Amino acid sequence: AYEILTCDWSSDVCSSDLLTHVVIAQFENGGRPSHYLVVAPIVASDGTMLGLLAVERLPFFAMNQETLEMLAVLVGYYADSVAAGELSTAVVDAFPDCPVEFAEELVKLMRCQRETGHESTLVALVMPPHPQREAMRAQLRQLRRDLDLVWERKLEEQIILLTLMPLSGLAAAEVYLFRVNEFAKEHYQQDLDALRVQRHTASVASSDPVGLLRDFFKVCERA
Repeated sequence: AYEILTCDWSSDVCSSDLLTHVVIAQFENGGRPSHYLVVAPIVASDGTMLGLLAVERLPFFAMNQETLEMLAVLVGYYADSVAAGELSTAVVDAFPDCPVEFAEELVKLMRCQRETGHESTLVALVMPPHPQREAMRAQLRQLRRDLDLVWERKLEEQIILLTLMPLSGLAAAEVYLFRVNEFAKEHYQQDLDALRVQRHTASVASSDPVGLLRDFFKVCERA
């Protein structure tokens, strides 16, 4: 059976890199070293310890690696949701036009990808001056999925429509860009290349959200 053994939380769990602490124990004569099957430290991206999630019961067939990995994702996401105000401050300080919700979600998704491997992607549509740009900009915003977040950056000549796609890899981003291109052909009788709309994608696999955004915007602004 799976069971967590008695331990010193401060040294064994709280200071550990493990997101979930699980021990396999043999029970003899009905003995139980602990009441908990799983204990997961609730730790924000900056290392702040917020608490512990303790699980007493779990269906036998749910006690597997996939369940534990999903638990780690949820616990990390919750921890960063609680501490998101402080964690996103650096992004908003560096980019004052960045929506707070966008910055908070980016920080959480970067931590999720770093620790669990679940990918998320940034997609940029760079629109140069064009007679139909304002209408196109508003319409393209509506093509996002329900979970996606959009940040619109207005530069001297360009508009960058930046979409954050949670838990979606580069393949999902390519599907999104295909839909955008088909929309342009249907409504403007031209594809994105003809409209001179540049497309860029980037994984959020980084530990520095400000550096990630700065590097990505440098690529976009060279378009």
